[in-house]
Amino acid sequence: MLRKCPTCGSEVDASASLCPVCGLEMSMPASDGQVSGILFIRRFAIISIISGIIGIVTTVSGYGVSSIIPVSGGSVSTSVSGFINSPEFAYFLLLIAAITVVAMISYYMLYRGFDLLSGSSRRFASPRTGSLLLMVGFAMVILPAVAIILMVPNLLSGISASSISGSLLTKLLLASSVLLLGVVLLLIGIIMGIIMGMHRLASAFNTGMFDAAMILYLISFIFTPIILIAAVLVLAGCNEALRKIKNGSFQPSAR
Repeated sequence: MLRKCPTCGSEVDASASLCPVCGLEMSMPASDGQVSGILFIRRFAIISIISGIIGIVTTVSGYGVSSIIPVSGGSVSTSVSGFINSPEFAYFLLLIAAITVVAMISYYMLYRGFDLLSGSSRRFASPRTGSLLLMVGFAMVILPAVAIILMVPNLLSGISASSISGSLLTKLLLASSVLLLGVVLLLIGIIMGIIMGMHRLASAFNTGMFDAAMILYLISFIFTPIILIAAVLVLAGCNEALRKIKNGSFQPSAR
């Protein structure tokens, strides 16, 4: 398959990176995998924006554990037990389940994006691994956290009676260990999958939006709502990358 050199008009092989006549460095056509990879990352950004809006609305509405556990004249154990057996707690679990599903879908989109991009450039292999760790780490944080919440009434009752069963302590230790390991994997996944991934997208596609998103993701460790702006920048970066691919101005790199 041949294409024309934009400078001298000579016919050049589609796989050639230089015009044999005038020596112009020609942009290489992007593969279907690269286009699909960016589309998956764009889906990650869109889902992140939606989940970020839901999170902000939930926070502003004041709904949370502190607002639905009544502080009554009775014991704390009785209040917590009442909360866990209440419809509010069922709604709380439903909310956690919804957030978990949305997060896992978004992380999977990120993983698929870097997986497809890694087929043409090894630089995306680490972000691909990081995205996988994000999914694993998030699940390992959410599941034991809910289990620990369910243990709280028995723990408080045991503390009041000055006697906590060994099996309960074993379960608490196991759940806490899994949660701690999940936090570590989640942090590693964020660094490799999101921070490193955004920087490598910026470098590969020469798009500053991804680097700006990377900086905001770092700031979001201090101020979480910033993630919403970062997701918008990722979306804009993906659109710019797709535009460059469509216009033929993208020079892929296998580094």
